[in-house]
Amino acid sequence: MRVFPILLAAILVLVLIIPAVPVDATSDPVRSYHWTKHIANHDAYVWIATGDTNYGSSVALYVVGNDKKAYMSWNLTGITGGATITEVCLYVYKQTDTTFDEDYVKVMPVSAWWNESAITWNNKPAMIYENDPLMEFDTDNDLGWVNGTSASFASTMAAQYASTGRCSIGLNWSSWNEHTKGYVSSEDTTDSGYYRPHLWIRWYTEIPPPVTWTYRLEPVADAEVREQNPNDNYGDWDMLAVQSSYTHARESYFRFDLSSLPYMANITEASLHLFNRGDSTADGMMTLASYYPPEEWAEDEITWQTRPVQGVHPILTFDDSENIGWVVCQDLLFTENVQDQYNATEKVYLYISDDSWYAPGTKYYYSKEGPAGFHPYLEITFWTTATQYEQPGTGEYDPGTFWTPGGLSNWVISMMGIIGFLGMIAPFPLLILWFKSGDYDNPVVPVANAAALWVVSFVFFWGSLAL
Repeated sequence: MRVFPILLAAILVLVLIIPAVPVDATSDPVRSYHWTKHIANHDAYVWIATGDTNYGSSVALYVVGNDKKAYMSWNLTGITGGATITEVCLYVYKQTDTTFDEDYVKVMPVSAWWNESAITWNNKPAMIYENDPLMEFDTDNDLGWVNGTSASFASTMAAQYASTGRCSIGLNWSSWNEHTKGYVSSEDTTDSGYYRPHLWIRWYTEIPPPVTWTYRLEPVADAEVREQNPNDNYGDWDMLAVQSSYTHARESYFRFDLSSLPYMANITEASLHLFNRGDSTADGMMTLASYYPPEEWAEDEITWQTRPVQGVHPILTFDDSENIGWVVCQDLLFTENVQDQYNATEKVYLYISDDSWYAPGTKYYYSKEGPAGFHPYLEITFWTTATQYEQPGTGEYDPGTFWTPGGLSNWVISMMGIIGFLGMIAPFPLLILWFKSGDYDNPVVPVANAAALWVVSFVFFWGSLAL
């Protein structure tokens, strides 16, 4: 019965010589959704009264009756090639409005591409769907941010992107009156271009399953500043205080270093954690804000007089109490803000203030100089599709990479399990065949071979499960 040692040798050969081919842990693609902000690359308005004059360098865009129309376009370079766009929302900042509430602006695609520095009333491209606009936009006369979206707007922008990699729209008036709507253009530089027209676009790509990590990052610098002592530095204190201007304002500043995140990490959730010391004398709403552009400051030098004050943008308010314990600041806008700051500088700049000037009292939190276990920290959850991405400081590889801890590919381990399982079954029919053959001269050999085959197969089968 030489079949037993032949089968045993075959199992050993197959396991030893099968190449360890790298294979993804999961091969089925998934959809990765993104919300990205896109500042208008080009915009201009045209005026019938000055038919050959170009207004591409104007800091404002005007829509007036049938006299002035506005054009905008986006290159959409921040969207991955081959992406599918599902939602599009237009944001513009309105600074002039002499209309009535029933008036609105028509948003329409344009028939051809145009040059910002050359477009005029006389050479402007036609606006499509004059009687059936993509959406009715800016339907009231309140000043400030105006936004709008619709299914037809999103599908048209998606079709333009799919065919050209960019999109373009026109703004036209809903009536023939001479009232004016004026918007900030992409030429405006106020607060580093904070008020420029932009699109928020939701899109997805099909990618390998992402690997998700969660980091806790303590600030590399934190300090409070005091209005009452405007030239004093408190960077080495073990506490951070926040107080309203009802008495003398106190604010707390943070700087986080996100350079340990992998290149182009996609942040899905971010939250700031502060430990309330329990000796607070105030109970109210705190404001968490960032400031643009990021302004560097030294922990051992920052004071009320030197603190960053330009381009401050509130992100969220959080309801803190006098109770001792952790306070968590978190919402979608905060996550987007952290992603934007990470993309720009790989750092996050934040500060906390108390804007309730009518409510006296002070909030006290531990700083990074406070007792261990109570330091403020930024918790960030992100994903990346980089293979064999190593988490800093751990030496551990992510579970979605090609290789298992034993160094063999998943395919080889699967083959070990299959061959082992078949090898455990094979001895029984082979023993039956030997018994029916009537060859009983040396029964020890076939029985021993069958037992050896079963033991080796058992080891391979359970070994594959363990790996």
